[in-house]
Amino acid sequence: MSIDDDEAKPDERRSDDARSEAEESLPFDVELERLPTWVHVSSALVILVGVLVATHLVHMLVFLPFLEIPRSGVLDGWADEDEVEPRAAVAFGEAVEVAVLHFANREQARRFSEALATDQRGTATHDATNDKHVLVVGHKPRPIDMLSSLRFVAIAAAFLGTGSTFGLFVLLFFALGAWNIVRAKQLVAKRTELEIRTILGVEVHPYGEIENVDVDAGIIQLKSGAELDIPRSTLRDATLASPLWLERARTRVLTRVRAQARR
Repeated sequence: MSIDDDEAKPDERRSDDARSEAEESLPFDVELERLPTWVHVSSALVILVGVLVATHLVHMLVFLPFLEIPRSGVLDGWADEDEVEPRAAVAFGEAVEVAVLHFANREQARRFSEALATDQRGTATHDATNDKHVLVVGHKPRPIDMLSSLRFVAIAAAFLGTGSTFGLFVLLFFALGAWNIVRAKQLVAKRTELEIRTILGVEVHPYGEIENVDVDAGIIQLKSGAELDIPRSTLRDATLASPLWLERARTRVLTRVRAQARR
């Protein structure tokens, strides 16, 4: 015996209505999270170029476009001698930005830096005022690098806003981070002068003003009697850390400064 809808029990009718409402509310728009196609294409091209470079079919500098570093703007390229973490540092652009590249082995890092040096020798002129050949060590902090320290100000403000004095202790972390940024230095050894760049400005010292350079201690003595102290702790990479390899990079630059000052 069949039962019409009108004769169905109240509980059954309520159950049917609930299912109907659920089915009407279920459909919704969704988006699948995945990388854009251009990311996969770019990665595939990098792998392809890596294979071609490894087999010596193309030049090492073909990698530069994938690193978003304009080849014409490269100022300095240097390979570290570390066996465990082979890396090369590349300085480029008017703002003298420094990018640190990690390679599979030291031989690749060496070939990369030598390719950059060869390219610079082939394009630069012999004019003494030409700044194409420079040696660079250290990252000059930018205003955006202050964000990691300013977050502690926001946390401190939240504590103080609720009447808690714990915010004063949080400000110590801000002070420490801000101090490291303020004292961070970047050395740019050009043909005729040394630039010491900080977030506060740029000091320029012609080599004729330099009396002596203690490479190991990181001290530059000026003929005026003043001394410029460049400890490794003031040299930073792009993460604002001060790893050991920066001491080797400092030695490279200060050796150049000493040689130029003795001319």
